[in-house]
Amino acid sequence: MNDKHIRAALDQIAKQEIPDDMNLWENLSQEIPAHRAARVTRSISLIVVMLLMLVAAAAVYAVVRVQITDPGISGAMEANLVTELGLSQTIDDVTVTLDWAYADANRIAIGYSVAVPPDYQGAVVEGRFVLTDADNSFYSDGGGSGGGLMTPEGSEYVTTFGAAFVENPPDVLDMRFELTLSAEPVQQPTEEASGGSGGGFGYGSGGGGGSDATPEPGIAIDFGIDPVNLLGVFTFDFDLPYIPAIQVSVDQTAEANGLSFSVGDMIVTPSATQLNICFDLPTPEDWTPSAVLTTGGAEISQASWEIVSTEDSTRCGILTFYAPYQQEPITFTLTINELVSPYAHTEEAIAEFERILAEQGIEITVRTDTPGAFNFNLVTTPEGVDVGAALNEAYRVFARYTAGPWVFTIDIP
Repeated sequence: MNDKHIRAALDQIAKQEIPDDMNLWENLSQEIPAHRAARVTRSISLIVVMLLMLVAAAAVYAVVRVQITDPGISGAMEANLVTELGLSQTIDDVTVTLDWAYADANRIAIGYSVAVPPDYQGAVVEGRFVLTDADNSFYSDGGGSGGGLMTPEGSEYVTTFGAAFVENPPDVLDMRFELTLSAEPVQQPTEEASGGSGGGFGYGSGGGGGSDATPEPGIAIDFGIDPVNLLGVFTFDFDLPYIPAIQVSVDQTAEANGLSFSVGDMIVTPSATQLNICFDLPTPEDWTPSAVLTTGGAEISQASWEIVSTEDSTRCGILTFYAPYQQEPITFTLTINELVSPYAHTEEAIAEFERILAEQGIEITVRTDTPGAFNFNLVTTPEGVDVGAALNEAYRVFARYTAGPWVFTIDIP
């Protein structure tokens, strides 16, 4: 699924609905090489919800809590599992502070802030991350998310990385975080037109193709550094506790609508849960499960679906949820609400998409400058209309659906 239309839409929503001191930057996406088969990015619903939550949460209540809309990382913070660091480095009046970090068997997360001199305040700062450890204990497993907020002095960010670890990694990782930044100086506004701005850069959950090549140790993400406007290469060495996963054998099967779903086992960490599932196909296509995981009264939408094996009549893969786990007994409920067919952006479906939005007073223009992809710009968004919900509902015209639900109740030790 192409999510560029969502970013374009939200960019316009931000311009229309966010105060002058909360101008959300466009969210960027980055495909990350993965060692497994192709991973399907998070559902359109989650993309909209997460980005709109980012807008709504723009009131930062602490540096180490900035823009945390990820329930798994929020849960790790509430359980005091993150390592607060407070490491700073300054190069030519640009200061980067590595505020905190976290690592478990499913993910690595970091929080950092950037303080820039007046000539760069309000500038779009591009970044390149390289995250490694001395023992080559992990590599990119695809996926991740990020966001941030620009303050008058600079910006604050939270970034997570999907990670896979070697067998028996160290209890404490000897980590190195290298951050390369570039930015163009900006012309400062006059006093009459001055105002703060907010935003951040990040990347959507996703993964690369199913290459069998041996992955490179560590994680590297590049958003496109401008060597002419380089701000510096900031390097931090630190120790980071590693939290192992628990494996739960589920071995349950559920049937609905003539189709069978089975859950084999699940890998649980404080920040994320992965479930191995197989299901019958309604037709021989790559149908995607649409699921939620209920834990402690909270309903968590799936972060990704990764296909690991294909047959004519079945699919097997991994469902990932950024669900909190407080390392104590709890019951998770997995609900697979429906199966979604591959998206087809036909002329008829695009016309129906426009009609559904127009009924709610939302006007769009379909872009023609991206052959092979469906993108659009928002023209009119009436006051009082939940644009995110309207986009989600209208986008359903591009797929077919097979209803469930398939429900599994799982006790976690």
